[in-house]
Amino acid sequence: MAKDHSQSICQLIRHEKLVSPKDGKTIVGTVRSLKPCVQTMSQAATIPNAPLLFEIFSQQQNLEKWPDSVEIKGWHAPQKHWEEWVDGMARKYGALWYQAGICDAIMSSTYEIRCNKDLILGLVEFWCPETNTFVFPWAEATVTLEDVMILGGFSTLGDSVRRPLEGKLVKVEEDMNKKRLVLSRSKSKKATHSCWIKHFMESNEEYEHVAFLSLWLTRYVFPSLPEKIVAKQVFPTAIHLSSNTRMALSQAVLASLYKNLTLFKHKAVSCPKQITVSGLLKLLQLWAFEHFPSLGPTIPNTLKPGEPRAARFHRSNAKINLQLVTSVLRLPDNFIWRPYIVDLKNWVHPSYYKQTQFITFYCNDRDEDLKSFGKCLYASMLVGLDCKEEYLPQRVAMQLGYDQDLPDAFPGCSIPLEKVRFAALPRSFKPCVSVRYFNWWTKLISTRKTALRDIKRNVFDVKKPSTTMHGVKTSDSTINNSVGSFASVAYDSDADNMPLSQRMKHVACHFKTTGSPRAHNGNVRKRKFSIFAGRSKATTTLPFHGSSAGGQMNGGGGSESDRKRAVKEG
Repeated sequence: MAKDHSQSICQLIRHEKLVSPKDGKTIVGTVRSLKPCVQTMSQAATIPNAPLLFEIFSQQQNLEKWPDSVEIKGWHAPQKHWEEWVDGMARKYGALWYQAGICDAIMSSTYEIRCNKDLILGLVEFWCPETNTFVFPWAEATVTLEDVMILGGFSTLGDSVRRPLEGKLVKVEEDMNKKRLVLSRSKSKKATHSCWIKHFMESNEEYEHVAFLSLWLTRYVFPSLPEKIVAKQVFPTAIHLSSNTRMALSQAVLASLYKNLTLFKHKAVSCPKQITVSGLLKLLQLWAFEHFPSLGPTIPNTLKPGEPRAARFHRSNAKINLQLVTSVLRLPDNFIWRPYIVDLKNWVHPSYYKQTQFITFYCNDRDEDLKSFGKCLYASMLVGLDCKEEYLPQRVAMQLGYDQDLPDAFPGCSIPLEKVRFAALPRSFKPCVSVRYFNWWTKLISTRKTALRDIKRNVFDVKKPSTTMHGVKTSDSTINNSVGSFASVAYDSDADNMPLSQRMKHVACHFKTTGSPRAHNGNVRKRKFSIFAGRSKATTTLPFHGSSAGGQMNGGGGSESDRKRAVKEG
């Protein structure tokens, strides 16, 4: 019998203490977590000390948060004649698109997702560039490869988008560059999207399919490239796809999204008056609608047979503002860990979503759904057209249906994907968190809150001789020792007009979390747990209710009363 040289990317530890998402009690069972993970808090890859935008904004409620002007470029609606061109190309190349894994992605580009800027801003406030995750008060979450695969329709399988052209395909790229140059000599002096679609739809040229894919990649897949101009950087990818070569577009799209979220945060710090960002932030909004249903439309569209998942939110409007967004994001009950396990009319579950069956899977399996899901679980370096980003699913294991354990850092030496195996957990499986992870997270949040209190006291609090409060003359020490209200803190009058970039500069110098979470001893107490913003007292509420399978998904109502309640509680 041949030896099995495969290695599992899932770790099973029996007889471990877990926190149950059903009732908040500790139970003893088997931890099924994603590698790389560790067993002691001193080894865990903690969250960097740099403050999040939300942490600063929450401390300085009377100051302006975002600049007056925030422009999001690259959020394109389907252009004139685009749907007509898609229909014409689908009749010719639909079978090829299916084989190349881009059929749903192309069809998704015909639907209009309307931008809600406040939703995007609210999410950016929680973005941590060092981990490529949103660090909410209750846990980490992020856009995973599974989200990109299901919501965007992009393939996780295939060659890198940086794969060079060879042989006859090099000549095709040369010809495409010549055509682009000719169009650049038009009145506009640019190969604009409108000029491109008009020329190739009417001319019926030899490379019409390559031209079609080039416009699709530029406008709907990598919109952070020069706006409204067909980018020559996408020609190699378009040529490979037209030749029935599958490309790993999910990895490239997610790398670009991570990069643009980080740029967004950095610009918020460095640009006091105006911010201009780009990228496929439309995908981020779809992610938020699925995982935070109360932030999406009250009643999403019903999918028609064959429609991609994104069609649920075609031309939908969500009546939300930034205050509501941040309130909803702060509450764990509003988050749905596994939105895709729920039955949805006219949407077919991927084959790895079995109802009750455990599947031991190898990445050389013939089932493409299973192979694709294996990529989603695998910590890796995402390769984009112009960037590389770390992908750390072990930090958000519950989003992928696994128990959350202490995450390790990005592996220096990864397991070759061909030798990877894992157990695909059923839809009925309810992920938990290990007790050591709970203790680690509680300590981490506590130390961050302590650091923020130090910032408020050392950076923004200004001593004044005396202050009158409700007609009573009091000293500054009396005011600063008042309990439970930011309004009792005295601010420098100049600080009211201090730009975010200047405030963040001060905060970065003072944000030091002494007593690192890694040094916590992890003692376990037999009681019920909560990690609401690092709250340490015993409680019967657990912030992972959204992990329940089937119809037990909290926060999915989206009614006006639910939203008002969320604002009040937040």
